[in-house]
Amino acid sequence: MSSTMCAYSMENLKAFLRKQACTVEDYKWLQHYFNHADDRELKLLMHDEYMQQSPALYNEELPFSTEILEKIHSKLNKTTFKGNI
Repeated sequence: MSSTMCAYSMENLKAFLRKQACTVEDYKWLQHYFNHADDRELKLLMHDEYMQQSPALYNEELPFSTEILEKIHSKLNKTTFKGNI
């Protein structure tokens, strides 16, 4: 992060997580954040992101949701039977 991003704030953490590519300085900032900052901002950010994405993850009306669940169940059934033979 640039010298203007040395503070530990929710906005700085959001800016870091939105980056497509990070510099060595960015990773040093993140390491320093993990070592010295309170993790409340990170927990709040993760919770907000989860709450925004969770309706899409559990929408049973989406065709791919049903298809994915069927594939998972099929693989689990195959694995279970192999283990019991």
